Amino acid sequence: MSEAGRATGAGLVMSAGIANAAVGGALASGEATGLIMAATRRAVQAGQQGWDVDGNFVSSKFVFNFQTMELFDGSETHPISAVTGATFEDNIVKLYLKNRIQPKTIAVGNPQRGETICRVIGDMLDGETYDADGHHRLGTVISRSRIPGFGTLIRYSIRSILLAIPLTFFFKASIDNYGSMAWYEYKTAIAIIFLLSMAWRLLRPVRVPQWRSPTVASD
Repeated sequence: MSEAGRATGAGLVMSAGIANAAVGGALASGEATGLIMAATRRAVQAGQQGWDVDGNFVSSKFVFNFQTMELFDGSETHPISAVTGATFEDNIVKLYLKNRIQPKTIAVGNPQRGETICRVIGDMLDGETYDADGHHRLGTVISRSRIPGFGTLIRYSIRSILLAIPLTFFFKASIDNYGSMAWYEYKTAIAIIFLLSMAWRLLRPVRVPQWRSPTVASD
């Protein structure tokens, strides 16, 4: 079974478990649910940190290529010469670029990621480079974007549980407005929403860094 298949199966089991807890009252409070969603969203934004299989340094959405002296911010690739600086506050990094009045704001999950990203950008601006180290390397940008982590599975599970309630009532009222919502119908709705979320993650377009060749970058 592939990693994506195992993650999907684990997420469905997790969704069912959280759903049982929700019905029992564990997620009855909207405030508690909001806090859980916020925490899992930040965990997903923080992502992974370390060196990937291509020898680039990864921190949250950012990827740093010390061979070409470029960085990828999750949506665009910039040569370090186009960057004037970076600051962070809480879980937000502000990336200052030449020819742009407003800084680009990027959510990176937590202050620790923000501190690391700003320090690496500062080192690159000073012309400092690093060599990849460590035996355990992270996957490529595409594989990291496709295969969900634990935080993503929790987020999908909670979202499926919450969205399944109005969805089940809607279809129940449309098809059989005299009946009450059955537990198996609610669980079916949870599974459908979760599987659709996983399908979108596996099939959605992924933005990847567009590095220059090292020879061109050195000219």
